[in-house]
Amino acid sequence: TADNIQDQMDYAKRAVTGVQTKQEANLLLGQTYLDARRPTEALKAYHAAENGGNANNEAILSGLVDCYNRLARHEEAARIAARLKVVVARQERIDSLKRALNVNPANIDAGLKLARLDEENGDPSRAHADYQRLLHQASDDMRIHQALAAFFRRGGRPDLAEKAADQSYVEDDR
Repeated sequence: TADNIQDQMDYAKRAVTGVQTKQEANLLLGQTYLDARRPTEALKAYHAAENGGNANNEAILSGLVDCYNRLARHEEAARIAARLKVVVARQERIDSLKRALNVNPANIDAGLKLARLDEENGDPSRAHADYQRLLHQASDDMRIHQALAAFFRRGGRPDLAEKAADQSYVEDDR
């Protein structure tokens, strides 16, 4: 009912102001606005969610596509839909690599691919953890050192990149 939707919107607005990270709250607010047939407000909430965290979030991108379609902004919907397609394909590849690593944790090739995809997916801390795991597992494999050095360079840490390129480099488990 209209009262239920209004209650949901009021709840979502309160949640947006009261949470540490606002991405999920804005996502909820966007969906609530869409349910209330208010795509302009939903679009603002989805953009706030997108700017407040991982821009590769499937739910946010799907919401943006829905908003743009409802607002008859089909070119923008198509642009976001294309981005969503890439994100979904990347996530499927990540899931596949995780399954492969569950079967064979020593698979360095899969581990390197997973770390790179995690980084591309907007999660550098997960990518770094992947590289650390690989480094502890096979510290003599130069592919790991080269990949970690490139990761640090992309992250603006040339000092660590230079160190990581050296085969004797190991990281603390801090």
